[in-house]
Amino acid sequence: MAKRVHPPGDTMSTDIIPALICRPTGGRTVSSGMDLTVATCRNGIEKAIWLFVKTNFLRDGKNRAKKHRRTVKNRFRRQNGNGNLIFWGMKPMKIRKATEHELLELWGYESIHTASSNAKFFCDNIKRGNTEFWTLDYEGELVGELYVFFDLEDKDFADGKRTAYLCAFRVRTDFRGQGLGTKLICHVIEHIKEFGYHRISIGVDTTDMANIRLYKRLGFTIKGKECAEDPCDRAENMQPKSCPSFWLLYKEV
Repeated sequence: MAKRVHPPGDTMSTDIIPALICRPTGGRTVSSGMDLTVATCRNGIEKAIWLFVKTNFLRDGKNRAKKHRRTVKNRFRRQNGNGNLIFWGMKPMKIRKATEHELLELWGYESIHTASSNAKFFCDNIKRGNTEFWTLDYEGELVGELYVFFDLEDKDFADGKRTAYLCAFRVRTDFRGQGLGTKLICHVIEHIKEFGYHRISIGVDTTDMANIRLYKRLGFTIKGKECAEDPCDRAENMQPKSCPSFWLLYKEV
């Protein structure tokens, strides 16, 4: 129900009329997002009608839905710990460390014996504790990956003391554009800081403007050097492969 409001000087009595008997006028449309609209009653007299749909119905419905989502999320956090938990819609997604076996499965290898030299390099470093494999786990499915190398032959990338290197950052196509990759990188950076590292490096293709913007936004604003060899991309002889030119960027933490 909406109260009919009369303009100054109108001698008509003030009473209550159903909002449903009103029709939108030519230039204004009754919208769920409008608190006030001009409407035409069935008797043809245009009056200003206060519609409290947004306040009394839609807003309350949205608040109830938000409260329900908060309840579900808080219940899940109490059961599983706050830790690395984020949500994709109403379903929980966890940022966690993964194993070398999960890497092989994600990269499409049945075992280490059939894996590429590069996969073997990553797995060996994970086993030795020199590398950490971080992932976005969506109901048991890995939809994102990021690797941290703490020490490499080229100390500009990682020196085992002050500088750590992030590489092989990927988010599955259907999960992009929602900030999940940003959350993954930020979480891993905070984790690295706990080990006493003060600088983090990351490589980016000189033509990859999307990632250049992303990394700059995340604080990778120091350009270290231009590289033609990737220390984390190994040939059959386990030596670094040459590759198209890319920049090594730094972030001080």
